[in-house]
Amino acid sequence: MIEEMKTAYKYLIVIGAALLLLAISVTVPLISSNADFSIYNTGWDGCSSLAKEVYSTGSLLPTIDIGSSSRQRVMHEPLSDLRNVLNPEDSSLIIIGPSSDFSKEEGRFVHDLLSSGGKVLLADDIGTGNQLLGMLNTTSRFSSGMMVDLSFMKRAEFAVASEMSDHSITSGITSVLLNHPSIVIPSPYSRQLMGSSSSSWIDSNGNLFNDEDEFQGPFSLLTIEGYGKGELILLSDPSIMINNMITRMDNALLVQNIISYITDNRSTVVIDESHRDSADTVRVIGSLTGSIGGTEKIGVLLVIILAFLLVQTDILRWSMRRIRTIVDSWTKEDDPHFKDMDMMIDGIMTRHPDWNRDTLYKLAGMSEVEG
Repeated sequence: MIEEMKTAYKYLIVIGAALLLLAISVTVPLISSNADFSIYNTGWDGCSSLAKEVYSTGSLLPTIDIGSSSRQRVMHEPLSDLRNVLNPEDSSLIIIGPSSDFSKEEGRFVHDLLSSGGKVLLADDIGTGNQLLGMLNTTSRFSSGMMVDLSFMKRAEFAVASEMSDHSITSGITSVLLNHPSIVIPSPYSRQLMGSSSSSWIDSNGNLFNDEDEFQGPFSLLTIEGYGKGELILLSDPSIMINNMITRMDNALLVQNIISYITDNRSTVVIDESHRDSADTVRVIGSLTGSIGGTEKIGVLLVIILAFLLVQTDILRWSMRRIRTIVDSWTKEDDPHFKDMDMMIDGIMTRHPDWNRDTLYKLAGMSEVEG
């Protein structure tokens, strides 16, 4: 009974492995990253929740190219390569926390996109986005220093913004929790949508104290400005949009309002992932199974089942015994002694048909011959 149970367990394990292989074979490879603000980062500092929000609008345009190599990577084409893909009057571009430079071609692309009616959201807190702003016809900039406000939660780095202007982006917003924010230095044509209190300052030396030589608030944190036929939205704290911050205070509502605004009457939205830290590897999980075709997967499954049957049943021993018998019969066919013995046993079996031929062979010192 115990042996039968062991055999049953073995069969269940093989069946489970087969089902697992089949499940993996239909799994779509997943993309992951640990880069800050990446939409493929599901950790606390990623923007996967934001990506789901945009995806739910039905307008998210994938811009990835999965490279084929032993270590597969997701390559993101530069923004300029989207020139012939996007219709500016029907498209929006989201750039969150860029950490690498923009090329001149990308600057011209963003300029043309905005001029022709596109909407662009640029969220930055370290000043990298200033390179792109410098290539556009705007004097708006991001500060490089962190803004500190006496209106904060738990720590000075987590300022609370409560100054809102009347706009659909800030509709229903009372308080937004910031995380190491910078400020927007607006152009004369910008409209402030969210600002800091009058008790805020730029902490240029990092001591968190309001020193006399530091710039005093209030400051702009979220602005919008017309640009040709389009609109440029600047947010000085991309951390509002990360997974760990998006659920704080009214952050989620603010993000939803921004997404609703830039996707309104738009069929295409691109979230830029090409300006992430180049040292980060954007990986494809399941790339091995994804690269194996359906026929090969079935072949692997059959090999697993065959190997189990050979090891756990008598098929292998039976097969080897039959092969050995056939080989013996081939060698004995050319031996006169065995031919005479066959004739003798045939005569005995004629006279005694109830006798066992195999027993006669064994008594004669011969193995069973394939009949």
